[in-house]
Formats: sequence, C-alpha cells, structure tokens
Amino acid sequence: MYSSLLVRLQTKKLWPRKHAKDIHLSFTELTSVIKGLNVGSHPDVPLASTNVIYRHSLCKNKLELDKEIERVEKAICVIDPVLDCHKRHMANRRKMQGLLS
Repeated sequence: MYSSLLVRLQTKKLWPRKHAKDIHLSFTELTSVIKGLNVGSHPDVPLASTNVIYRHSLCKNKLELDKEIERVEKAICVIDPVLDCHKRHMANRRKMQGLLS
C-alpha cells in the first residue's frame, strides 16, 4: 500500500520528499491532487494450508488521506488572503467601468 502511495506521489512530482518552496501548487491544488490519488493494496489472499484469509484491503482503510487533509485544513484555518481594502478597491473599479450597479 505504501509503495502504491509513493508511486502515485512520484507521478505527481511530489516524491521524493520536497521542500515547500519546491512545490508550485496552491494549498487547494495540492489537497485536490492528494485526494485524487488512487492508492491500491494487494488482493486478499488465503494463507497456505489454512482457512484464514489475509485481508490486505484492511490496510487501505488505515490510510485516511481525506481525514488528514481535513485536519490540516482546520489546523491552518485556510482563509481568503484578499484584504477587505482590496475587495473595496476592486468593487469601486467595477463600478467605474460600469460592470457593477
């Protein structure tokens, strides 16, 4: 499962591990890429000479990327970085150009 994750990260140029300055994606784009990863696991297989089935699919459930992304989003409080003065300025520009009544 982890090798599958690393291969998927590598195809998105996020592995080997990068420094933040080397990732040219917004936080939203990065989380979208990570959420879109299709991480596979080995198929479930019976153990030799037993009735026991080794369930690799259970491992996949331990990798909860969506929950981790949500935790990080809450921790850093992703907010709109545009200041109110910028919003007022742009609204005034639209009014002057007749784009906003």
